[in-house]
Amino acid sequence: MDAVSTIPIAESLGIPLIVTFHGWDATVRDDVFRRRSIALNLYVRRRPKLARAAVRVLCVSEFVRRQVLEKGFSPDKTMVHYIGIDLRKFIPDPTIERKPIVLFVGRLVEKKGCEYLIQAMEIVQSKVEDAELVVIGDGPLRKRLEHEAGSRLRLFRFLGGCSAEVVREWMRKASVFSTPSVVAESGDAEGFGMVFAEAQAMGLPVASFASGGIPEAVEHGVTGLLAPERDTDVLANNIVTLLTDKSLWRRFRAAGQERVKRLFDLEKQTAKLEQVYEEVLREHHSGVKLS
Repeated sequence: MDAVSTIPIAESLGIPLIVTFHGWDATVRDDVFRRRSIALNLYVRRRPKLARAAVRVLCVSEFVRRQVLEKGFSPDKTMVHYIGIDLRKFIPDPTIERKPIVLFVGRLVEKKGCEYLIQAMEIVQSKVEDAELVVIGDGPLRKRLEHEAGSRLRLFRFLGGCSAEVVREWMRKASVFSTPSVVAESGDAEGFGMVFAEAQAMGLPVASFASGGIPEAVEHGVTGLLAPERDTDVLANNIVTLLTDKSLWRRFRAAGQERVKRLFDLEKQTAKLEQVYEEVLREHHSGVKLS
C-alpha cells in the first residue's frame, strides 16, 4: 500500500522502486478496497501506475505472485522471495515433554479459520480424550469463538495475545500446530504464513487447510497434513493421525526442521534479498533499461 505514495519520490530522485506484496494487498477484492477507505480506493486507482513504475515486484509466495499477475503486473518484473525466520530464536527443547495439545496462533478473524478448528476438535476429542485446544491470539471474533468452543469442547484455552517468547514456549510443548486459514469473503487469503515456518522450526508438525500460500510453507505428507479448505472431517482425521502415529510425527518433525533450514533461514533469505537490490543498483548505475 505504501508503494503508491512512494512513486513520486522515486521519480523525483531518479532512483528505482522495488515493491513487496505480502498477502492481503494482493488478494482482497478491489470492490472491497474501494468501500473500506479513501486511501485503499486510491491504491486501487494508482495500482496500474505502480505496475509501470516498479522495476522489481517481490512476492512472498508463488500464490501471491499469481494474484499480482492477475492484477496486471508484468511477469518479467515479478519474482518470489520467501521471507526467512531467525533460527537462533526458534529452537525446540527435547527435554520438554510434548503434550496432546493442538496449538492455534493467529488473529481471531475470518481468514484464520479458528471456527473450523473448533469444529474439528470436537471430532478429535471424541477419539483422543486428552486432546486439548490452545488458542493464542485476539480479535473481533474471540467472544463468539469462545462461546462455540464452550458448547463443543471439553478441554480448551483461549490465552489472548501473547509475547513471541510465550508462543515459542507453547510450540515447544504442543504436538500439533493448526491454524486452518481460509479465503475470507473479501478475498483476503494467507499469503504465506510465517507462523507455519516458525512452528516447523520448533519441531511441530502442521495440520491445516491447503489454502493460499500454506502449501508452500508446509509440504503435505512430508512436514504436515493439509486438508481441502473448510473440510473439518479431514482436518480432524489429520490431527488425530498426528496425535496418535508417533512414528509419522517424528518423521514430520525432522523433515519440517530440515525444510525450514533449507528454504526459510533468515540469513540465507536476507542474502538473496540483498542480491536482488544489488542487481537493480548495477542496472541503474550502468544505464541498463530496467524491466
